[in-house]
Amino acid sequence: MNRNEFLAELHVDVEKIVLEQGYIVSRENERNEYVYVIESGFCSFCRDNHISGFLSEDDMIGIFDILDGEKSTMTIQTLTTVAALRFKKTGVIKQMINTPQKSYYFYSRLQRYQQQFVDKSIILTLSANERLTKCLKTHMGNLWTARSCCQKLLR
Repeated sequence: MNRNEFLAELHVDVEKIVLEQGYIVSRENERNEYVYVIESGFCSFCRDNHISGFLSEDDMIGIFDILDGEKSTMTIQTLTTVAALRFKKTGVIKQMINTPQKSYYFYSRLQRYQQQFVDKSIILTLSANERLTKCLKTHMGNLWTARSCCQKLLR
């Protein structure tokens, strides 16, 4: 299911917005009333003034604290101009209360987004060579495997 289908299933009012470079989308230890879905552009997220990672197309901001109303655990700032979809967290919560099936669906999607976030964070702990290899394998898939096999044969 793509981003638009997911948002359509939520039945919330979605607003298209453009955030200028340097805009603080979310501040560490503050509550945010919106969820953002990045359509284009790049953001950084940091904790204690240290960049922990980056967000880009289809990543969601403010989604992890939607169920418990917790304060944000990171500061998120745009690195480029960002086009995003924005909706209020309260709209999603109302939908979840009124429709148990949507609660389960949303929870499963949330788990998937969280796993993707964890996977991205793990990459940051690897050496530069390991990161590059992992990213190439992820994004190049079988092409990478075929290239590696050809290189081994040529040695």
